[in-house]
Amino acid sequence: MKTGKIIGTASSFILVLLVLMSMGSCKKKAVKPDVAGMLKTGTWKVKTVTVNGVDQLSLFTGFSLSYSATSFSATNGAPVWPATGTWTLNSEGTIITRGDGLAVNIDNITSTSLGLSLSWGKTTLGGGRSTSVAGSHVFTFGL
Repeated sequence: MKTGKIIGTASSFILVLLVLMSMGSCKKKAVKPDVAGMLKTGTWKVKTVTVNGVDQLSLFTGFSLSYSATSFSATNGAPVWPATGTWTLNSEGTIITRGDGLAVNIDNITSTSLGLSLSWGKTTLGGGRSTSVAGSHVFTFGL
């Protein structure tokens, strides 16, 4: 009788140990934010712009972006940002591909701030701008 009790206790201990070990191996999956939904929450107004690390906010005075399900509109973003266009989001929610093929990195996004970066290969004139320089553009926006 004593042997049966020891075996039952040992079996219970092993069962509890196995359950605890299996629970420890379960990892919580990080919840991905709804980036597309966040982009569409309102009109994003530019706060800062750097090109190759140099402040170029004066080239984008009044720049704003608005997103809908498949298109965007931009104000005062030319020539880097066309007035209108389409966009898609990669499955990771980290890259916007504009209809013109330009990839725009989403560096950060919250309910009130948006950080975008892109590589612009053209040096252009026009659209009321004194100059638009080529290089690595980094934009921060707020709602």
